Amino acid sequence: MDGSDPAAVVAAAAAVAERVPLGPLTSLGIGGPAELFARPRTRADLAALLAQARERQLPVRILGGGTNLLVADAGVPGLVIRLDGPEFRRVEVRGATLLAGAGAPLAAAVSLAAAAGLAGIEELAGIPGTVGGAVAMNSGGHWGRIGDVVRAVEVLTLAGQERRLVAADCPFAARAWRLEGQGIILAAELALAPDDPEQTLERVRERIERRTRSLPRAGRSAGCFFRNPGADRSAGKLIDEAGLKGRRVGGARVAAEHANFILNDGAATAAEVLALVAAIKDAVRRKHGVELELEVPIWT
Repeated sequence: MDGSDPAAVVAAAAAVAERVPLGPLTSLGIGGPAELFARPRTRADLAALLAQARERQLPVRILGGGTNLLVADAGVPGLVIRLDGPEFRRVEVRGATLLAGAGAPLAAAVSLAAAAGLAGIEELAGIPGTVGGAVAMNSGGHWGRIGDVVRAVEVLTLAGQERRLVAADCPFAARAWRLEGQGIILAAELALAPDDPEQTLERVRERIERRTRSLPRAGRSAGCFFRNPGADRSAGKLIDEAGLKGRRVGGARVAAEHANFILNDGAATAAEVLALVAAIKDAVRRKHGVELELEVPIWT
């Protein structure tokens, strides 16, 4: 930093602050502060933020719902942006299309679609986070992923230009949107199918109940920590068979209910989580000859 007022560095933001703790903004509840933190009101504000960050060569990160993230204890340099203003949280139905801002809660999008009798995203029911995060992660499950119904994605390029990418321009893979790093997701258009509202809502309730049954009953988590190494190989099962349920490092432990969850019992540090991650990977490698890959991004 050049010593200038942070408000001048990101003057376009609705609110900007220095050294904002990120741990409380994540579901895991772990992590140090952002050097700068901003919450733009509009797309124009966001574009101005990016321009100023680019001019000052500040790294930029987007914080969604914070439900799938581990932040380092020391925090992160540069500018962290949260898209939680009304313009970014808008969700509406137009015919059989659901239009959702990147900052819209995924639960709100699923509920509105189901109530309107639109099927296609029930499998996202019970998954926390935002629409933007779901697109970036290609969230979903056994019966489908959000990438299956994306008609278009609106992005703001790192050069500050808005683009509308149609489905053919959006190469989704399992648990990844391969345009990561090319721009900031602003909104998504989801092509859904008319269906009976009662049946759609019933499927939503069933998915939520199924996911709730498998969740740990205590402790904070970031969801499944490791990717499944194959369609027929569960990371949680491999970890369980390596005898790691309940394994603890400080305040971090492997959940007894689901071995692919690492829990913060209240005072865990990122260093403790990473030490536990290393122990899990080593044990699974020795037991099964499998190299587990992280599902949860780590900000350093």
